[in-house]
Amino acid sequence: MSLSNEQKASFRAATAPAAKALVEDLDHIRAVLNRRSTSKAEIRRLSAVIRRILVNEELLHIAAPRVGKLTVQAADCSRFYEAAEKAHMMFFTSAGAPVFGLEINAIAFFNAGQVGGLPPGLTHLLMQETKLITMRVDNFLAQRVLCMNGQWITRRAAIKHIANYGSGVHSKLPDSDEEKIIALARQCATYSVERGKVKVHVLPHLGENSFPGEFDVDPPWEESFPADVLDPVLLEVLAAGSLLVNSPGVLELEEIIAAEG
Repeated sequence: MSLSNEQKASFRAATAPAAKALVEDLDHIRAVLNRRSTSKAEIRRLSAVIRRILVNEELLHIAAPRVGKLTVQAADCSRFYEAAEKAHMMFFTSAGAPVFGLEINAIAFFNAGQVGGLPPGLTHLLMQETKLITMRVDNFLAQRVLCMNGQWITRRAAIKHIANYGSGVHSKLPDSDEEKIIALARQCATYSVERGKVKVHVLPHLGENSFPGEFDVDPPWEESFPADVLDPVLLEVLAAGSLLVNSPGVLELEEIIAAEG
């Protein structure tokens, strides 16, 4: 239902304090993203902000009288969903955020290095360039961004887990099958700095069948480099923040709020 001009003016006035706080929160998210030394504690605290903005729909309430229906950008993961129907996906993370000075993007791990490889054509499909697509906020939250041994996790679930169970706001023990799966997913990869490089270790518990990759960063890390070790669920929270603050629709909303004075 569209709002009348009078309703828009009334809602803009009612949401003005929240709108100013939103701009401050978005600036804070950018500040965290711009720090080369990515902090696990900061991402935990950020989960509370992102949960309030996205999951609790604060962003939508602020946007409605200013831009109408707000859209955000996210990575198109459709080729990974297609691949998961043709081969056993042991691990997947959509990612899309800077970590320790390295832009971490989608990682997919199939079959744990077992004999047989991938079905014909699947490697080519997976190597295609990741594109950004535009979607409504509810679809953004419902997008599947993590997979652990065939079990998919949405962006909403990842954000809520860190906020509710990972000490972002609360420190509850996982009390549902979904939350237990997400807790296990946090053990499926590690992101750290070793010997001046960024190390990404996928499925470390598989030993020689795991993927321990090291990536150069410019400039390389020198002593003392970060001691934090991140996990894929924390990374999805950070990626949600990165996608949010860089979405054209959100940038437009910020400009409108700034013009209100």
